[in-house]
Amino acid sequence: MKKKLLLVFLFALAFILIPNKSKIYSWVYMQFSTKKSIEDIQKQLSPKYDSVINQYCKNSGFKTRPHQITLIVLKNEKLVELWFKDTTLIKKIKTYPILAASGVQGPKLNEGDRQVPEGIYRIEYLNPNSLFYLSMKINYPNSFDMAQAEVEGRTNLGNDIFLHGKESSVGCVAIGDEAIEELFYISSLIGKENIKVIMSPYDLRVKELHTYSQSPWVNELYQIIKLEMSNYH
Repeated sequence: MKKKLLLVFLFALAFILIPNKSKIYSWVYMQFSTKKSIEDIQKQLSPKYDSVINQYCKNSGFKTRPHQITLIVLKNEKLVELWFKDTTLIKKIKTYPILAASGVQGPKLNEGDRQVPEGIYRIEYLNPNSLFYLSMKINYPNSFDMAQAEVEGRTNLGNDIFLHGKESSVGCVAIGDEAIEELFYISSLIGKENIKVIMSPYDLRVKELHTYSQSPWVNELYQIIKLEMSNYH
């Protein structure tokens, strides 16, 4: 009881002193919720998704589960594409609608700017105890983000960018519970080290690359994203 009262007091104090309320809610949720492991989620989802994944592989010409997957996040189109990849084959498997994501075209620059990042990322970890059901953490800021921030003198770039469930988000990408279940389960089988995440302002494979004038280095970034996306067509 004393521990719970202390947690309530600390929560109230943090709510007053800390401007980023979403982190407070996440912390409180983690303290009071029942903890699950990735293995727990795998056991829960295996009966639902094993046959689905096997069918994806069969329909796309994969003899076994893929060695790698790529997620392409299209901000303007509000879509997430899932691609399977092995040594000889790359296939788009499915497209999920983005149900919520804040911000406009342009990379994330600072904490609190409500922007979804743009660039080439990886998955840092899978979170089976997310406030948004399940989530996958993007490694923003990556080395490119940090290098540009150093040149411009930006020091508070923000973090905690996730692909997650539910239907609301600020700075992250919400795709709903069923979609995150499928991606979380596939990712847990493939391994986070074998997942690439391409986050693009719009589909650079089909739309002309427009000059972005706010920061000259963003045009270089878009060329990098466009080149990377040319492998997925």
